[in-house]
Amino acid sequence: MIGSLEDVSQLSFEAALAELTTLTQQLEKGEVPLADALQLHQRARALSDHTARLLEQLTALA
Repeated sequence: MIGSLEDVSQLSFEAALAELTTLTQQLEKGEVPLADALQLHQRARALSDHTARLLEQLTALA
């Protein structure tokens, strides 16, 4: 099941990265119906943005 875009902000970096990796693998296989692929892509984009924000915050602290 694809999680909501809203709950992405609640994920830890590790959890978001793990889910992003899984979604990327599913999309790369090319076996996902188009409608599902679009939802997976939106979720993957949200996860990617979230992990980037977390990395920026960590970099700012260093």
